[in-house]
Amino acid sequence: MPRTPDANSAAEILLRGYFAPQGVAAITVGASPFTYTAGDTAEVIYITGGTVSLVVKNGITVFAASPCTVHLGPGEAVVVTYSGLPTMNRDRK
Repeated sequence: MPRTPDANSAAEILLRGYFAPQGVAAITVGASPFTYTAGDTAEVIYITGGTVSLVVKNGITVFAASPCTVHLGPGEAVVVTYSGLPTMNRDRK
């Protein structure tokens, strides 16, 4: 008799399209203005330090300095303009 996957089994998780949270990871910041695009899942971007003058999402300035936190949906981007290199980290949900 075939076994029915329970709610916590790997098979059930795959069937439901669940992605385990990946946690916080560093983003390598490139030249200003720097564009970061989220992957296939929602991400929270933490921007700290440096000298940040603009943080833009969907063409709208959302912050003019760091520290700040930006929530991105899958495939969304944030553009960070700076004169002193900031630290950026992503938290994938």
